[in-house]
Amino acid sequence: VRRQAEAMAPSSSQHGSGVLGTWMPIDDFVHGSRSTCWTPADLAPAAGPQRRRRHARMYVDPRQVMREVEDMGFLRRGDHCVVGVKVARALSPWLDYMTSLMSRYGFCLVYHHWVVLDDVAYVDASGIPRTSDGKLVYILEYTNTCRESCRMIWKMADDRLLWWPPCACKFLLDKGLCQRVALAEYGDMPCIFLLLRELSEEERGLVVERAQKMLGGPQTYHLMTNNCEHCVTAVCTGVRESPQVPMVFRDISLLALRCLAASASAGLAAATATAAAGGL
Repeated sequence: VRRQAEAMAPSSSQHGSGVLGTWMPIDDFVHGSRSTCWTPADLAPAAGPQRRRRHARMYVDPRQVMREVEDMGFLRRGDHCVVGVKVARALSPWLDYMTSLMSRYGFCLVYHHWVVLDDVAYVDASGIPRTSDGKLVYILEYTNTCRESCRMIWKMADDRLLWWPPCACKFLLDKGLCQRVALAEYGDMPCIFLLLRELSEEERGLVVERAQKMLGGPQTYHLMTNNCEHCVTAVCTGVRESPQVPMVFRDISLLALRCLAASASAGLAAATATAAAGGL
């Protein structure tokens, strides 16, 4: 599915930067329709002498520590970043903003991963991170959005409604794309977290080299065995792993056990009450 989508050229009326020409948040920012939430004006109130640095926190894997990024200008190539899970990203700026805030205050503990491919030299007046020569800063991620997904499915179905269901099923088997996108795509999300790790210049170069190799080869998305975290950890450390997968299974199992316990308790209470009523 990924290779099929990459081979599809957008028509002249599809002029966005997303898959098949889908209009994306970065297109709004670049064309000046609106700004990201990382503009110098937005960050200025937090830069005064009374600014409190946000505390580091544990990632789901206790071996890793992360901290919220307070200034996008400090991000460098090879940095491993996460944001609150984005099931419906790019549908609404307000929805993206609220999802991001949930991760800041601990209401969202599942994260989406990406790795920075360029050093951020500065953030322009529109809040877009740029390199020293003024180009967009890019990241590598396994991603897709609802709007891009719908376009891909309709293209696979050749715009025929009856073909849509089987094409949607086929698409879901490989719904993520390993791709290079602009960092400003996440400009509606104020809370970006950086996994803290000391990297030398050589190690940063190695991370970017691994990323380029991953972009050049076929990748098949799988939620359990090859998701966004597998992809980014393989690029950053050389080891393909996803600590979130067992955590999610554990939480689902605990929730199921609690539901069963509550149901059994309610049934026992009802039976006790019925027996007591019969005895009277």
